[in-house]
Amino acid sequence: MRNCFKSLDWAYVFSEKSVDEMWEIIHNHVHTAVVKFVPHRSFKTGHRARSKPVWMNERVMSRIKRKKKSFQRYKETRDGKDYLEYVIARNAAKTETRKAV
Repeated sequence: MRNCFKSLDWAYVFSEKSVDEMWEIIHNHVHTAVVKFVPHRSFKTGHRARSKPVWMNERVMSRIKRKKKSFQRYKETRDGKDYLEYVIARNAAKTETRKAV
């Protein structure tokens, strides 16, 4: 792209042009260069990638959900009892995740 832009004589291209016309010229040159030089990757529609890892089962998911709920409850109340419930849920989720992996 850099070589493409270097090859243009910008003084000649912009001579006797208004600001709007200059902007339109720049915009067109950049757009053309992007189409020409930037690689494109097409994605197939209808084929969705897995949203979770292969090893993640229902037991792990339930422990993680419980951990998230207890942490939300702790954030709202800032109570020591809620924190202890969160710690227990966190440790259980960590253990289940390690077993599953």
